[in-house]
Amino acid sequence: MLRAVASVDVLRELDDRRFELTPLGHLIRNVVEGSIAGWAAYVGRPYYWAAWGELLHSVRTGANAFHHVNGTDVWTYRSMRPDENAIFDCAMT
Repeated sequence: MLRAVASVDVLRELDDRRFELTPLGHLIRNVVEGSIAGWAAYVGRPYYWAAWGELLHSVRTGANAFHHVNGTDVWTYRSMRPDENAIFDCAMT
């Protein structure tokens, strides 16, 4: 897993088989200026991935993939789930 993350330049493997954060990896920490931690948390949410996983449905039918998967639009979905809405707000900040 660590090597997979290193392959996208979030970690770097050291000669002694330890890993360290790269400059990009540091941006995922929520305590640094310019952090993208909120965005990373948001795009990792299951409901977000599920909708993107149905992109082909949208291409084939013209219908909204998010609505197809979740039975409602994204704004209504999050309005009924304050925890998800807070994660979204943090990502947008």
